[in-house]
Amino acid sequence: MEQGKLDSRQANLSADRLLCLLEFMAEQPHAMRLSDIAAGCGMNISTVHRFLASLLATGYAVQEEESGLYRLTFGFCRLGDSIRANTELHSLCLPYLRQIAQQTGWTALLVREYDMTALCAEAVPGERAGGALPRRDMAPLQASASGRLLLTGWNARRLEQLAQMRGLKGGGPSTLAALRRELVMVRARGYAMDNEETEPGWRGLAVPLRDYTNQPVAALEVRGPVRAWPEDEALEPLEALNRAAAQLCAFLGYDPARDRPPAFRR
Repeated sequence: MEQGKLDSRQANLSADRLLCLLEFMAEQPHAMRLSDIAAGCGMNISTVHRFLASLLATGYAVQEEESGLYRLTFGFCRLGDSIRANTELHSLCLPYLRQIAQQTGWTALLVREYDMTALCAEAVPGERAGGALPRRDMAPLQASASGRLLLTGWNARRLEQLAQMRGLKGGGPSTLAALRRELVMVRARGYAMDNEETEPGWRGLAVPLRDYTNQPVAALEVRGPVRAWPEDEALEPLEALNRAAAQLCAFLGYDPARDRPPAFRR
């Protein structure tokens, strides 16, 4: 039993070291010497050489013939493409939406950006919402809770394009300056709210779904009629939303340690 535990710990340590090596090499803009890779990863040269030999044999690394330098290959992109090709976001999120609707009683939505608008890609009605769904499946990005979260990943140029092409109308901040201030606050809070700005009589609360780019690619939102959802209870569903989002973000490759806010201002 003790030997089994020891072997397991050694295997885990070896896997951790390999992942560390892969992440380090993936971040380098050029091929590297064996000694530099070992120094950058904090490993001894023999361990790094063993890992590189396996990567070379499987096509995930190459060694330049003349210089002897190492670099990773696009074979890793094939793995990512395979995962994406076999995973649809709305199918992945649907069980979580059902869970959120059951736990909170409010209608649970998956919202994505489409053509500079917030699009409801999936919805599960909740009992406290009377089984009703919002009448609008598209809304201005700056008006909806989910839309504002999606905009936190946009830089200043894209925000200016939104204002020029769509106009900041239909609810929410009506000027670029006001929108930028709102997005800074939304990003700091980690959630956004919509108090009848998207649809009269409906309240919304949303959290972001971030992927391996660390940018929001979608949002989880709950919506319900304001007559049944008083303002002093507006944040009650936040725990259920955050719990579901954390699990989904982990699958999507989000790394909080590398999270950096975008430049809303030039």
